[in-house]
Amino acid sequence: MLDQLMIKNTLVTYLKLLRFKFINILQWRTELIIWILLDILPFTIMLFVWKAIFGDNIEIQQTSFSDVVLFYFLVIIIQGLTSVHFEEYRPTEIRMGRIDFFLVKPYSYLKELVVNDVAAKFLYVIIFAPIMILFHRFLLLFTSFSLPNLSLIHWLVFITLLFIAYLLQLLLSMLITLSAFWLEGASGLSHFKWLSISLLSGTLIPLPLMPEWLRTLTLALPFKVFYALPIFVIQDATLPTMADWLMVSLSVIALYMTVLFVWKKGVKHYASAGG
Repeated sequence: MLDQLMIKNTLVTYLKLLRFKFINILQWRTELIIWILLDILPFTIMLFVWKAIFGDNIEIQQTSFSDVVLFYFLVIIIQGLTSVHFEEYRPTEIRMGRIDFFLVKPYSYLKELVVNDVAAKFLYVIIFAPIMILFHRFLLLFTSFSLPNLSLIHWLVFITLLFIAYLLQLLLSMLITLSAFWLEGASGLSHFKWLSISLLSGTLIPLPLMPEWLRTLTLALPFKVFYALPIFVIQDATLPTMADWLMVSLSVIALYMTVLFVWKKGVKHYASAGG
């Protein structure tokens, strides 16, 4: 009974924190809209490039123009729902000695990173959904594309993969942020993160159109959970194998343990103006 009460109180506390963070983040709603449009713009330009590439060809390497459009549409959706960016500015807090409060309260800095990003993601999704519905209507002016006939298990697996992809990006961003305990230019590591994800996750071009070496490398690395695996589930109605699930699970566990280890070491290394 006591454990249930503690769990209930903890949930209530975090729901209040999420609400507070959500209200604070509302001031950035216009900027979020701008970032969503900036994510869509490159794809819109690529749409015309791919249209010119296909020309009068119905298919290239068993891939049609509508397949390419659906691929990039899914990339935008997955990117919007799973991407994490706080490692671009959060390291400054550590370098400037501004996390003292989180070292003396039960609400730790790691929890602050998670709660703040989850609240921001809620607002992002609320704004993102209607924009993507309108964008889908716009794409239908160029080509008709539709999802294959998917079962409930496919949608559940897709949602699970999106959650795992978000969790991995969250852990990667936390790891980069915590590296600021030792590195002055920790935020610069975010560029390495995005470069790795862009090249090795299956986000640049559909896998059938990739060079053989890049396709093999993409399928061999855990980065594929960010884009390739979820897109396979939706576009090709292909479920991940047991080897895929094992690779993804081990990646989450390894990153989580690394974040906790780096946090414990970093706190011992931390110094601020008052301490």
